Amino acid sequence: MEGFVQDAQKLMKAVTKTLPFPISLTDVDGEIIADSTYHRVGSIHAPSKEVIRKNDYVIYEEKDITNEENVLPGVAVPLKFDNETKGVLGIIGPPKEVIPHAKLIKQYIELMWQEMFLKQIDDLEEKTLESFLQYILLNKSVDPLRVKQYCNRLDISNRRTYYCVVIDLGGSLMSGLGEEESSYSLTHLRETLLVKARDTFLKEADDRCAYLNTEKMIVLKAVTASFDNYSVITRFRNEAKTFLNLCRELKVPHPLIAAGTICESLIDLNESYQKAEEMLSFAKKQRLTAQVFDYSSWPILLKMLPNQINPAYTKILKNRLDKLFEHDSFGELKRDFIMYCDQNMNLTRAAKKLFIHRNTLIYRLSKIEELTHLDTRNFQHCLLLYTALKKFTSPHTNEF
Repeated sequence: MEGFVQDAQKLMKAVTKTLPFPISLTDVDGEIIADSTYHRVGSIHAPSKEVIRKNDYVIYEEKDITNEENVLPGVAVPLKFDNETKGVLGIIGPPKEVIPHAKLIKQYIELMWQEMFLKQIDDLEEKTLESFLQYILLNKSVDPLRVKQYCNRLDISNRRTYYCVVIDLGGSLMSGLGEEESSYSLTHLRETLLVKARDTFLKEADDRCAYLNTEKMIVLKAVTASFDNYSVITRFRNEAKTFLNLCRELKVPHPLIAAGTICESLIDLNESYQKAEEMLSFAKKQRLTAQVFDYSSWPILLKMLPNQINPAYTKILKNRLDKLFEHDSFGELKRDFIMYCDQNMNLTRAAKKLFIHRNTLIYRLSKIEELTHLDTRNFQHCLLLYTALKKFTSPHTNEF
């Protein structure tokens, strides 16, 4: 009954735009809880109890209601939900005109009521899933009992292996809309993207997808017991590519998608989420052109390697290389050395890429050796310096 009262006004607003007759909705106690003219809301419609008792149509002719209070000509019909009478629909007007429409209007109201109820169930499920994801992803330590309760509520197995996929829409949603488009358009786009993401990524019964916040979607991916890492990542990359194509069709310009590490259980999923976020943060900072990231990609691991150096080791490196950093030609020396390493320590190819003479490159590498006491012909020395130079952008910062 409580649901009927809550939904009455919503039903009234939706229905009165379509129906040719004024209507009213009354609860089982005879109180009018919604009415086309509003002024009757809250008043008692005593004959409604007769409709509830008879569980059938009751007709009110003009001549029959002369002495009745708050009763208008028309027909009153019982409204059913789950085969139980929950209220009364009053269709106001000359009975001969409204009776032919009574059955159709009754079915229309009941159908809308059912749809509203199902929508509320879906919304509740959605909110529960969002709360669950926020709980396990944003907390380093979670209560196993609470996780189990969430899993039972959402029908998710808590005994499987999972990993987390983060879809970062960032400003893409707003930039995908023109100035003339409304918040309704944005809401519709968000809902469409969620449907597309679910169609694309949800393959296993325990897979789930929901918004974590206004800018990010989370995909909870279940992994089979005898999983092969290569197969898992290949599937993820294919799914991400498909979703990016759908985003382009929807004019969402540059979403970023990252897969975190595989975890033994849902309780440890925060680690997978953090790893995915770490890659996304790095991609944004470096302004990488790629849109899909995972820890099975050697190129991304190589790019991220300098970021893994701890603060204590960073300080040692920075102090050890101060002479190089403080040299007037640091920018030039850094550029040439990195190109030399990128060309597999091949002087000729590196010089050609730099548009300088081979001897000029040799001179600059010698200058680096003089300043650092490293041997640029030694792979291990080059690896150390290459990582350090990738770590520092200037003599005065230890940021990328």
